Amino acid sequence: MFDEQVTIISNEPIAPSLHIVELAAPQIASCAEPGQFVHLRIPDFEGHVLRRPFSIYQWDGGNGMISIMYQTVGAGSDRLAEARPGATTMAIGPIGRGWQPPSGVERAVLVCGGVGVAPLTMLAGQLIAGGTAVTCLVGATTAERLVGDEVLGSLGADVRIATDDGTAGHHGFCIDLLAECPADVDYVAICGPGPMEKAAVARVAELWGADCACEVSVERRMACGIGACLSCVVETVDGRKRACVDGPVFDAAEVVW
Repeated sequence: MFDEQVTIISNEPIAPSLHIVELAAPQIASCAEPGQFVHLRIPDFEGHVLRRPFSIYQWDGGNGMISIMYQTVGAGSDRLAEARPGATTMAIGPIGRGWQPPSGVERAVLVCGGVGVAPLTMLAGQLIAGGTAVTCLVGATTAERLVGDEVLGSLGADVRIATDDGTAGHHGFCIDLLAECPADVDYVAICGPGPMEKAAVARVAELWGADCACEVSVERRMACGIGACLSCVVETVDGRKRACVDGPVFDAAEVVW
């Protein structure tokens, strides 16, 4: 884990209220793993001392680059969207427990709800590179907010789309598509809104039972991001755990839903 000065290389909108910021972050990029995140100080936002957690979307260790996909939902992310190339700030990372699929996974399903596609993208690439057949179920509210599907397809994933309003792909939720997946799925990774994750975990248990490993990446508000403040606790069968360092990825069977 590093506390590193990072430089904004680009910061572009990709859909309504959705952006990708690319950062020069050589130390963080050198050791990041799928599912980890950075705790970023918002540039030119001195009045707010708390950093913001953002999943690492993509990275290039050789060139020292990482990118973050984020949604503008408040003052901090709105200010980040205004940051221009060349601006510098500080980031702590890579932080947390990333995805840990069992060895020998032959067929995986990744359930990506909205910006939940971000922490799953590099996992898809890692699994495909290892010979796993990967199906990605990508959901969005509407076609113009659909993101990440083209990148996942370029990695070699079988991408299936769902939109709430039916403007692209299946008319409904991405978890509806679980029933159409092969019967021999042995690993599922899920990231999206909390209610979607809960419903997806239940559906995975119904379809494939305990023989299928299942992990979720949870989203929590964080203050310190390094495990000290206990503001991001998750209730688990083994007691309260910290999303920032014990997660953000958990075995789905451990989370008290």
